[in-house]
This record gives sequence, structure tokens and C-alpha cells, in this order.
Amino acid sequence: VGGAVMRVVDSEQFNAHLLTDLIWLVAYLSEIPEQVPQQVSYIILLEEIAQRFASQNQRIVLGSLRCIGNIVAANAKGVIEKLLHLGILELMLHFCNPYKDIMLTREALWILSNLACSEQAALDIMFQHEELILQVSECLLYPSPRVQYEAIWML
Repeated sequence: VGGAVMRVVDSEQFNAHLLTDLIWLVAYLSEIPEQVPQQVSYIILLEEIAQRFASQNQRIVLGSLRCIGNIVAANAKGVIEKLLHLGILELMLHFCNPYKDIMLTREALWILSNLACSEQAALDIMFQHEELILQVSECLLYPSPRVQYEAIWML
């Protein structure tokens, strides 16, 4: 599946609808622990999916967030280090603000809470990122209980 996503993105006939469907497919597959591959190719896929956070298509962004969240939840070897190297904390900071869609904010907080539970090194890095902690703390004031719930889990 990862190879298919990369071929669609690299093709001249790039189709946002097809990419959206492929990202959601990877997101759904990654919900099943035994379907989460542990190979290096899977880590390469993370970078491709993380690049979709800048899309103007909300379905692509939401699917990408869900996919990364599921991958982080599986805690596959090497994934957390790769995501930290890709700047995942700064990317999630972008989504943890009152001007973003509640669904996007909730998914970003879910990623952060899974990162915080994954490895001590990730937790240490997160709590050194003062702006991130302040932004997540502000999410406690969101009108959505689901966003508040994820913010509490992260903190």
C-alpha cells in the first residue's frame, strides 16, 4: 500500500481523490496491529503522509492525521524517532489552536498523546517544547469535550 501511495503522488496524473482514498486505506489498515509493518519502507511512508498535512483538502489532512495517529499508536520500532526527526511536534502545533477545525485538532492531540506514551525520550522532547505545552493547555478551553479529553490525555 505504501508503494501505491508513493506512485500516485509521483505520477503525472495525480488525483487528490485517489490519494485521499489511499491515505484512508493506510489509516484503516494501521488500526489493525498485525497489519502494521515494521520495515524501513513503512518509515519512508511516514514522510510522504506527513507532507500531506499542508494540503488544502481537509479530507486528505484528516486522513493523514488519522493515519499517523494509528501508526504512532502501534509504536512500531523506529517510527517515533523518524516522526520527531520530521518535526512532528511543530506540525502538530499548527493544528492545536482555536482557529483549526475541531476534528483536525482532536486528531493532532491524539497523535501527541500517543507520542507522549510511546518512549521516555519523546516525552522529554515534548515537555522541552514550551510553546507546544502552552498550546495544548489552551485546548482545555475548547468548547468540544472530545478535544478537551485528548488534551488531558496528552498532558
